[in-house]
Order: sequence, then C-alpha cells, then structure tokens
Amino acid sequence: MAEYCLDLRLLGRHPLCCGACRKGLRRHGLLLMTKDIIKFYDKFKGESSDEARQGWLQQHSQRLNFIDLLHLFIHEKEKISILDVGCGLGDLSAFLSEHEINHDYTGWDINERYINQGLKKYPGINIQVKDVLESTESDAFDYCVGSGLVSFKVGTDEVQDGYLRSVMDRLFSLCRKGMGMNFLSLKFKEDSDLYYYHPFKIMAKAMTFTSSVVLNHDFKTDQFSVFLYKNGSRISQFLKGKNVEEEMSWLLRSGLHGEVLKGYKRNDLQTGLSWVMYAIAMMSNGDLKGAVSIFREHQAIPLGMFYLGYCCLEMGMKEEGLRYLEKAKPQFNNDIHTTKLIERMINQVAKI
Repeated sequence: MAEYCLDLRLLGRHPLCCGACRKGLRRHGLLLMTKDIIKFYDKFKGESSDEARQGWLQQHSQRLNFIDLLHLFIHEKEKISILDVGCGLGDLSAFLSEHEINHDYTGWDINERYINQGLKKYPGINIQVKDVLESTESDAFDYCVGSGLVSFKVGTDEVQDGYLRSVMDRLFSLCRKGMGMNFLSLKFKEDSDLYYYHPFKIMAKAMTFTSSVVLNHDFKTDQFSVFLYKNGSRISQFLKGKNVEEEMSWLLRSGLHGEVLKGYKRNDLQTGLSWVMYAIAMMSNGDLKGAVSIFREHQAIPLGMFYLGYCCLEMGMKEEGLRYLEKAKPQFNNDIHTTKLIERMINQVAKI
C-alpha cells in the first residue's frame, strides 16, 4: 500500500478513507498529506526573517522566484487577477505592487500560521486558509501561480506524480489566461525532505494541458519554472500592446526569438530600436548575415553597434568586430554589466 491515496481526485470528497493508504482507515490521504506539509514548514518558525520562516533559507531566494514568475504576465497592460497558491504571508502581492503590476491579489495557503502572520503584516490583504485540491472553482482568475508549491516530498515517485498532476490540474482549471510554477531541478538534488523534478518530464506533463508552454531553466541554477498559457500562443496576447519595442524586448528576454520573427512583419518596425531587436532575433535564429545588414543601418543605436561588433566576430571579421565593440563601449557607461561584457569580449579576442 502507498503512504497516501493515489487518486487525489477523490480526496476531500470521500467521507472515509478509500483504503489505498496505510496511515489510518478513517483519515484520507489529503488530510495526512496536509498535516505532513504543515509540520515540515513549522520547523522554520524559529528563524529570524519572514522569508526564512517560510522555508526560504537562502538570502533573496523568495524574491528571485518572484522575479522569475513575473515573466508569466509582465506583458499585460490591463489589470489582472492573480491567485497565489501556497502564498505564505502574501509577500507576492507587495512585490507585484513594487513592480507596478496592476493586479487583484488572492492568496491561498494550507498553513493557518502563515495566514495569520500575513494578515498582521499586510492589513486588508486577501489571503485565506484554503487547500487548492479542495477547490471547485473554474476560470476564476486570470493567472494562477505556485512558488515552491510542490517542493515538499509527499511520498514515493508515484505518489508525488499523482500529487503534482492534481495540483497542475486545479491551477489550470482555475486560470483564464495562464499558470506558472517553479520546481527544484533534479540536477541539484540535496535535501531528502524535498522533491527534485526532471525538467523534460515536467515539460511533457505540461504539454498534456496546452501546446503553449514555456520552460525556463536559466534564472536560478537549482530551479526551473514552467508557464502554461490558455487560448493559443502568447504572441496573440503580446500584440495587443501599443509599445512594440517593449513587447519585442520581453519576447527576446524570454528566449522567444522565433515568436518575434513570426509575430512581427517588417512594416511593423517603425523605429530603429525595433529594427535592432528584430535583427537580434534573426541573429539568434542563425541568420547572421541578414542581422549584420540591419545592424549596419542602425549602428547609431548603442545596442545595434554592440551586436554589429558581436556578429562580425562570429563571422570571423576580427578587426571590424573589435572596432565596433570599442565604439560601443563608451555608450554603455551607465550599464556596468554590459561594459564589463564588452571588455571581456575584447580581451578574449585580443588573446587569439
């Protein structure tokens, strides 16, 4: 017998245990699972900071996860409703306000201690004790998110898979536009109390819900995130915005170079910056020659100058590439990261 009931669709609706779990005949698996999860997080209640008391023991870990989830809906121009499952104290709402995301926030958590602390920290915030697996609503929120929601190991691989499937099913049912979750990556397995996931398996599971899926494994080395969108490709949502450069920039940062090329025609490109970003997408798709011709036309834009130098180096035109990078460097004086990147590129090429 398994530790918990495997068919989680029955849990919370069945008056007696279905007999599939070994931990008691009159207490079904969901209650047991909830108790164990609360017990795990209660061991952090003596920590010094709010983040650590919610299990975020590495400095800024919670904030980094929030930044990653922000990409799920950062393109939205109008007010959106967001359900934060496993909300803890409700810190995500303050983070969204800090980043000027116009939103209606709702938070659910199974841990009453977190909810009580959150109501004291953020008076008037809309958070409540509620288990997503016992919810019955559908299409109730624009977006649903779960940060660290499925990190606790609830049992065997089979039980964990059933738990994850049920959580994803509820989040996808609850959202109107999309959902986002982050996972601990199997490549960095450490804590025996936590569960680590294979990115490809999560991607395959996500694709059973929708064909519009994004997996991001480059934000934090030990974690990855998955975004699932309803109603077709995200590009249809992005094109509603008035600021073409802003939309293209977001797509490029998300690694969606192909969607830039498919979603924009050349007569959409009204500014030099939009042309430069279009060329970046071309370059990322392997068309260096086509990208270079555009970068040459718009080298007055610092970003165009930088990428012109980069492409020249990639095409073996060392002297020309170095010349453009040297010209681009002083134009990024206020951007330490890019300045150091250019210096590193110049130094590496000079050694060859």
